[in-house]
Amino acid sequence: MTPEQLKARYGAFRLSLLVLAALMAMAFFGYQLAGYLQDNNSKQSEAMAETKALLEAENAALKTRVNQLEVALQLARQVTGSERDIQSALQDELHDLRSRLDFYENVMAPETTQDGFYIDGVQVFATNTPNLYQLRFVLLQQRDNRAIVKGDLAISITGNLNNERVTYEAGSAGFLPEGTVKYRFKYFQTVNVNFSLPEEFEPEFLHFETDVYQYTTLRGNYQRTISWHDSATQESTMSETSMLDKHQSAEEPMRKG
Repeated sequence: MTPEQLKARYGAFRLSLLVLAALMAMAFFGYQLAGYLQDNNSKQSEAMAETKALLEAENAALKTRVNQLEVALQLARQVTGSERDIQSALQDELHDLRSRLDFYENVMAPETTQDGFYIDGVQVFATNTPNLYQLRFVLLQQRDNRAIVKGDLAISITGNLNNERVTYEAGSAGFLPEGTVKYRFKYFQTVNVNFSLPEEFEPEFLHFETDVYQYTTLRGNYQRTISWHDSATQESTMSETSMLDKHQSAEEPMRKG
């Protein structure tokens, strides 16, 4: 019906009331919808702000400690004799703090580092039990638009046993019998695993490999090889390959033993 017909049927006053009621109903439902969307966005923003605040606070504390240690290191360089032990301890602590600071900067400012999945802070520690070791590292992703990534990380170790080249893979007896390391995270995930090696085995390097999935989509293949000697003291990468095109593949250069 045309406005003139409506006006003729209901009268000008009733028609005005009808239009006013319709506008009020639209305004009410629009306000309710806007309130719901605003509340949902507010909750998400608060969660992200809390996570960012925690990382920023830790980052600021680490930077302050680094500055303090650098001043202390300069003072320690002015002394000789027995105080050289103090200088060495300060250098070790400074190196550790700088490594931790680099880690937080990788998490908080991915645009300053390479893009994609990454393994950081690989260290191997000998335990009090003979031939038993602990492997520690951190998994993280360095992308501006982060989503949950998951996968199975395969770890292997290569070295010499009775003058023969041998590779032990995750799942073999003694070396990570539980198998691959499963991961699922949005920002980062720490990993601590124990493993044992034969007494005569001379390890040379560790190898990491995984297919990285974002939800159910294969995002790519990641590989990294690290010197055993350097991983027992500080991180040292021998070779690293990050291929985030699922059409690419990598070949293992070492013979399995």
